[in-house]
Amino acid sequence: MSDEVRKKDMSKSAFKILFYLRKNQVNKDGTVCIMIRLSLNGEITQFSSKLSVKPDAWDTVLGKVKGNTQKARQLNETLEDIRASLKNHYRDIEVHECLFQTISS
Repeated sequence: MSDEVRKKDMSKSAFKILFYLRKNQVNKDGTVCIMIRLSLNGEITQFSSKLSVKPDAWDTVLGKVKGNTQKARQLNETLEDIRASLKNHYRDIEVHECLFQTISS
């Protein structure tokens, strides 16, 4: 496989991260779990972030906690850390996949 074809294959991959609320399961304190949805080339996987927030404090469009309170800032920083970690893992997989394809051809 040529480098040009390999670059095209990698550019086709669509990796997306979405944070959303699991509103159908409300905790006793009125909070709901912040879920993570990963999409890669149309394949979806979802899992819990192990974080929770009150539904009225969530910005659905931005996928983060509203406001500027200390708790909101902490939750948003944690979500950004999760996002960065997931992106780094994805990049690592892409690099290893590319190296494997290079070695195999």
